[in-house]
Amino acid sequence: EVLVSLEPVRADVLCRSREVGAASEMKNGQTLLERFGGDQNLETVVEAMYDKCTEDTRVKFHFEKAKAKQRQIRRKMYQYLSGAFGGPMQYDLAQLRPAHYNMNIT
Repeated sequence: EVLVSLEPVRADVLCRSREVGAASEMKNGQTLLERFGGDQNLETVVEAMYDKCTEDTRVKFHFEKAKAKQRQIRRKMYQYLSGAFGGPMQYDLAQLRPAHYNMNIT
């Protein structure tokens, strides 16, 4: 369910017109974040996802940073996904494209 929900937010990374909240549709009266098990589960997934990114030779050069920078990136990943999955919007979407502009993400 998480992977399917991430595809709609791709438009925001690419700066296409689509609301981030569209990925957080209510189902059975719960947001995706609630169905996912809440903040702690999301934090666990972000940690695991980041760790896997540092092992993947295709993308690890984007994630192999100093420990302080890694913590900052993990926090921003969590903040973005929390808002995208129906939690409080904590990430400034105006910073999304500039932060990724030089990474050649398509």
